Amino acid sequence: MSISGISNSNSLAFLGEVRSAKETLQAQKLSSSQSQALDKATTPSISGAEADNTSNNLYAEISVNDKVVAKIWESGLTKLPNSHASLASELSQSGTGIQTAQERAEQIAKALGGKIDYANQPSSYSFSESLANLLSS
Repeated sequence: MSISGISNSNSLAFLGEVRSAKETLQAQKLSSSQSQALDKATTPSISGAEADNTSNNLYAEISVNDKVVAKIWESGLTKLPNSHASLASELSQSGTGIQTAQERAEQIAKALGGKIDYANQPSSYSFSESLANLLSS
């Protein structure tokens, strides 16, 4: 039987002595101190930090007609429904943190005609803004 049309230009050749894995690898029982050291080295450390999207880290919610349509966390993480996927690509990409969260909240509120409901008063919220809001109401 002959086979034609197969190119061997991308084949690899191995030269040298061939050994089986059984001959090469030898299992050893670890001592308890070696086992503990290995566990510490391979176990990820848990720093106790919260995930970005916990309720404690919520920065603001955007509401349209009293319905929440978006959430933004202090890291800048933003949650939008799939129906607004095109808006997600237009959001500020300037960084992370409170400043980015504020920029994104403003962009979403403007694009959807909604209002920003802050979870906590933003740290960038100044006395002059508070006074202006008070005087305008």
